[in-house]
Amino acid sequence: MKSIYKFFANLFSLNNYVVLDTETTGLSESDQICEVAMIDYDGKVLLDSLIKPTCKIPARATEIHGITNEMVTDAPTWDKIHPQLEEMLQGKKLYIYNLEYDIRLMTQSIFAHGEEWFEKYKETHEENLFIVNSNCLMKK
Repeated sequence: MKSIYKFFANLFSLNNYVVLDTETTGLSESDQICEVAMIDYDGKVLLDSLIKPTCKIPARATEIHGITNEMVTDAPTWDKIHPQLEEMLQGKKLYIYNLEYDIRLMTQSIFAHGEEWFEKYKETHEENLFIVNSNCLMKK
């Protein structure tokens, strides 16, 4: 128990981190993000937004997180939210509970908006801040 306490004491004594969580349309290689939230070290909500995926949210996913297709009808798409998230990450460490899964779903959400958007994104971003500055809480 002391090692867990020490880990979180060290982790949360920093003031340059944010914590991100997502909800998705499913677990497969074609699923996407349908909600994203991010808080800072004080617990201040930096972002809490539904995301309109390019695919339908299956009933099974709705049973888990409660997000319906109707709820995301007028929500921003991932290509609109992603730059906003990157801006919030500047100079911060990112903590995600299941890093590999969320990064994979972020990537799938990027590709869902087409190769043209992704190529334009790559031209202006030397590195993916979601990967470079990220830490997996589940593995820690």
